[in-house]
Amino acid sequence: MNCEWTRDNLVLYIYEELADDAKFEFERHVQHCLACRQELESARGFKEQMSALPVQEISPNFLTSNRMELQEALEHAQQARRAQRAALARERADDVVERAPAVRRRADIAVEPVHHERGAVVERGGVAGVREIDSPAPVAGE
Repeated sequence: MNCEWTRDNLVLYIYEELADDAKFEFERHVQHCLACRQELESARGFKEQMSALPVQEISPNFLTSNRMELQEALEHAQQARRAQRAALARERADDVVERAPAVRRRADIAVEPVHHERGAVVERGGVAGVREIDSPAPVAGE
C-alpha cells in the first residue's frame, strides 16, 4: 500500500465503495501515514460541507441528454480501442510475414523432405506433411 494508491481511492473510501480487503488496507495505511490521514480528514470535511448545500432538482431532459452523450462517448472510445487493437494485429501480422521467408529458408536447410511408403511429400520445411496416395482404380477388363 502506498500513498498514491491511497489518494486515488480516497473518494471511494469516503463513499464506502471500496471492497472489504481494500478498505482494510486503506485504513491500515492511513493509521500510519500522517499525510494520507490529513488528506482523508480534508476530504471528509469537504464532503460534509457539500452535503450541507441544498440539492437542486435536475430536469429529466438534461439527464437524458447527458446519458446519451455519455453513451456515444463510450461507444466512440470502444470503437477507437478496437481500431487500435486491429492496427496492432495487422502490424504484428506484417512482421510475421516479413520474417517468414527467412524462417522458411532456415527450415528448408535444416529439414529434409519426408517420404512415406503410402504417400508423397506435401511440403518441405519446418512442418512437413504426408498426403496419402490412393491406389489406382481398377481398369475395366483386367
